Amino acid sequence: MKRPSLKTNAILYAAYRGGAILFPIVTFSYASHKLGADGIGAVNFANSVISYFLLLAALGIATYAVREGQEFREDKERLQTFISEVYTINVLMTVVSYAILGVLVLVWSKLSGYSNIIFVLSISIVLTTVGADWVNTLLEDYLFITIRFFVVQAVCLVLLITMVKGPGDVLMYAVVAMLSSVGGNLLNIVHIRRRIRFRLTRTPNFRKHFGPMLTLFSNNLAIKIYLIADVTMLGLFLSDTEVGYYSASSKVYTSVKEMLNALIFVTVPRFAYYLSHDERDSYELSYHRVFDSVGTLLLPCVVGLFFQADNILYFLGGKEYVHGTMALQILSGAMLFAVTACLFAQSILIPFKQDRFFLKATTVAAIANVVLNFLLIPKFEIEAAAVTTLISEFLVCILTFARGRKYLRGAVTISRDIVSAAVGAAGVAGVCIAMNMFVTGRLVNMLLSIACSCILYFVITLVLNNHSVRKGLESALALPGKVLRRKRKM
Repeated sequence: MKRPSLKTNAILYAAYRGGAILFPIVTFSYASHKLGADGIGAVNFANSVISYFLLLAALGIATYAVREGQEFREDKERLQTFISEVYTINVLMTVVSYAILGVLVLVWSKLSGYSNIIFVLSISIVLTTVGADWVNTLLEDYLFITIRFFVVQAVCLVLLITMVKGPGDVLMYAVVAMLSSVGGNLLNIVHIRRRIRFRLTRTPNFRKHFGPMLTLFSNNLAIKIYLIADVTMLGLFLSDTEVGYYSASSKVYTSVKEMLNALIFVTVPRFAYYLSHDERDSYELSYHRVFDSVGTLLLPCVVGLFFQADNILYFLGGKEYVHGTMALQILSGAMLFAVTACLFAQSILIPFKQDRFFLKATTVAAIANVVLNFLLIPKFEIEAAAVTTLISEFLVCILTFARGRKYLRGAVTISRDIVSAAVGAAGVAGVCIAMNMFVTGRLVNMLLSIACSCILYFVITLVLNNHSVRKGLESALALPGKVLRRKRKM
């Protein structure tokens, strides 16, 4: 099968993740004004519960299949057998997950009050399994993933505006949120099977697959615990309103973080391919390019998010959500460690099959997160939840770096790109501080800060010869020419 370039994949996936930031922020902003913090908090608490069962059904299959399937990319028959085995295990785990969820809702009175919302959101478990989106990732079909995403999000946006009108429409918001997340998987049922045939099988080869899957699942569970335990425990200790305030801060943090992580996740299939085919030089060269590109984007995002936290929350949800400003500022610091840890884990540890060590690192972080949340949330509320996330991300970052550098020398390099990005980020901080001192209007302040910061950062990094920025500029300038040449050939 023809492999698209890593650059093309990165652009497509970045567009996809960029949309994955824009649409949730737009929909969250609309819904938060219509439903209030209480309604938003109820849906987010229920969603945090569903996330654990979604994870159980997935059983680490996506990461496992994308990594191991690279060995069979050139052998269609073996690839079909492999996908059929993995898909069968996925279906069986979905049944198990639903059974446990049903029992829990019946016996736990806290959850029974959210039963309708939980039922709606739980449909995402079935759609995730049936859609098997990991096959698209395995085949590096990012063009379809990107187009499908924008089509589905546009439909969901229309549904949101027409169906969610006030506080009584919480359940409808849950429906739209679920469709926005996994509704596109319905299209996979037809699309994937046009490229490759797979089916349920009576011999899913549990002995071969289940062990590695279980390790990855445990790893993902540990990550999920320290990422969303704060929302779950806020729901247990505090009110839906407090969960709503924190959800706004968490939404911004998660969205920006996932956009940056997109540049990393897109490398996993290719890095696994390089290492499985003994192309070490190609792997190292690609890794350092990704490291510089991620650093170039990460540093200004961290700084800008810190200084514009209150304005962002104000326009996202309204005046009441500014209550979460300090939490978002703390989370902006957590993003620095979170994205860096993702780079070490997904670009070094996972391709080198260091799943068990990654599990240990995330388990340490998860335990620390849960213990600290129990101790701090009752007293310090949503700011405590943000601090525990910061500590957890820091722990994972340090541990993954310590192991990653054993497999790749120069896992962290202070290159020209990183230095120029740091200088540019300092410029961003200066612009934001000046705007906060002299511009009082929130809208003008935010717009001027973003515009001036972007221009200044671009100029600084360009003058300091940032390779990632220069390559991006060259690609942007060359794009019209490529389009014209293609039209002439047609």
